[in-house]
Amino acid sequence: MDGLLARYTEEDSRGELFGITQALNGLAGFGTTLVFGGLSVISLTLPFYWFALCLVPLLFPSIIKPLLVTSPRYKAIT
Repeated sequence: MDGLLARYTEEDSRGELFGITQALNGLAGFGTTLVFGGLSVISLTLPFYWFALCLVPLLFPSIIKPLLVTSPRYKAIT
């Protein structure tokens, strides 16, 4: 992600963007810990099911791509 940001940004704004990227990575890690902890309180097998469910779009992108292409947000981005 940092390489992609470096390609499309100017030298002056890179430090700020990389800082924001690091902050978002930290928040995502903290949120993941909270979600897995909460699921573990309910049942010790739920975090493993959640992890498997999160891997489905990465392993099988053909499942998620039709949903993105038909989304109005996708058309606004491209």
